[in-house]
Amino acid sequence: MRAALPLLAALALILAAAPPAQGQAALGLRALRGLRTERFDIYFPPSLEAEGRRLASFADAVYADLEAFFSPAAGGSGSGSPAWKIDIPGGRIPVLLSEASYSLNGYFTAYPSNRIVIYAKGADPRDSLTSMDDELRSVFVHELTHLVTLNARSPFWSFLARAIGDTVAPPAWI
Repeated sequence: MRAALPLLAALALILAAAPPAQGQAALGLRALRGLRTERFDIYFPPSLEAEGRRLASFADAVYADLEAFFSPAAGGSGSGSPAWKIDIPGGRIPVLLSEASYSLNGYFTAYPSNRIVIYAKGADPRDSLTSMDDELRSVFVHELTHLVTLNARSPFWSFLARAIGDTVAPPAWI
């Protein structure tokens, strides 16, 4: 029993230091609808179908614009570093439009895999997001910029991301 005490203490420290799990981004257990574009799988509750369709109408064009801007091959801002490329493992990007927030916001995460969540509520009148001409597009561009720039990888890290996954081959290690 005494020999197991340090092991149990170490296990307790590891578990205490573990990052908290993210909460559920979709409300309840209702089925979500989905739309598929060239690069995106867009999911939304029935109440946000209009926003989902509007997002699907411009999502691929926004991606193409960002790819052209950041791609070294296209002479974008990364033109001084031809040793990397934008590499999205799996090639598809899931986007969830959610009503699980009181105001407009969103996030991108690469863990455990790339995805974007947008809380598609109207911006609070006191919030800085209120001043945007097209709130949904602006938040999407912002989060997609994170995804594109954090998936710029050298060939070595691209190989690891495809073979093992983003968690082991972290984005932006070029």
